[in-house]
Amino acid sequence: MRVSIIIPTLDDNPALVNLLQQISNWPNQAYEVLVVDAKYDEACSTICERYAATHISFNKNRGAQQRHGAEKASGDVLWFLHADATPSPDALLEIQTIIGSGAMGGFFRFAFNTETTSWTQKLISAFTNWRSKHFIAYGDQGIFVDAKFYATCGGHSDQALFEEVALIRALRKSGKLKPSDLSIRVSTRRWEQDGYWKRTVQNRFLALAYLFGVQADTLASWYKPKR
Repeated sequence: MRVSIIIPTLDDNPALVNLLQQISNWPNQAYEVLVVDAKYDEACSTICERYAATHISFNKNRGAQQRHGAEKASGDVLWFLHADATPSPDALLEIQTIIGSGAMGGFFRFAFNTETTSWTQKLISAFTNWRSKHFIAYGDQGIFVDAKFYATCGGHSDQALFEEVALIRALRKSGKLKPSDLSIRVSTRRWEQDGYWKRTVQNRFLALAYLFGVQADTLASWYKPKR
């Protein structure tokens, strides 16, 4: 079972190097890596060449980047990773096991990428894992999906925020969404820049606004993430 790892990126080369280095150290397994760059970046292209990843320049929003990566992928399974993610070394085998069991997709448990975890981080992680178990998982949890199912259900929405919501809803509706018990470690960089509770409240506000019909492009104009 071949897995296509699709990484949307924009001006995040240091994080991308770390991720590609991790992947290159995994045992030999059937996978390909496609980096979908929101602008043409020669440095990003060079990094991809160094780690035998395919560099694709596609100047659109993150949802469209991931859809485009899926169209270019050749794998049986699509795994969407943020550039600043730290997945488990066992993640590929886990994905193959879950999809091989008959599931159409899944995601990983949320954890912060720190040596020690504060009570604030523990609370946020616990809430995030409860929410994703019962409602919506977001892209930082390393969503993976059967390639044929992705094409049939329409995949990611062509928008800058909440692009994965329709995909997760389709997986839940199919009854074949199976979350992993493994964790994916999430960078604390933007959480620390914004403040943990401020970012949590902001994220919930945006999610509620989206739920009540505010367009994703409008929300994206309100939300200016720091890099």
